[in-house]
Amino acid sequence: MTVVEWDQTDDRTTGAARHRTAGAVRPGLGRHLRRHRGPAAAAALSVLWPGLGHAHLGRTAPAAGLIAAQVLLVLLTVAPGAWRFTVPAWGVLVALAAVTAWRAARERPGQRRRT
Repeated sequence: MTVVEWDQTDDRTTGAARHRTAGAVRPGLGRHLRRHRGPAAAAALSVLWPGLGHAHLGRTAPAAGLIAAQVLLVLLTVAPGAWRFTVPAWGVLVALAAVTAWRAARERPGQRRRT
């Protein structure tokens, strides 16, 4: 079933009302509906859960890599004496996730980094 929303403006001369499908974006409004996701939110989410900030930005490949690294660290943590190298690795992982999420959110969608 298609839901139809009737416009308030109709053609008074012919009596034909214009309609559009519900959820359709009117011309000129699409660019205003995009929401820029802030770097502070992405970094904060990455501190809470490494990879979550990247997922919030829609970058699934880095998010999946950070989550895989996190799962690997959880599996290594159960080994006896592994805390000696897993604790610093957790710190590096959280810092890396927060910094890369911050930098990824600062870039505009159509902007390339200069190399």
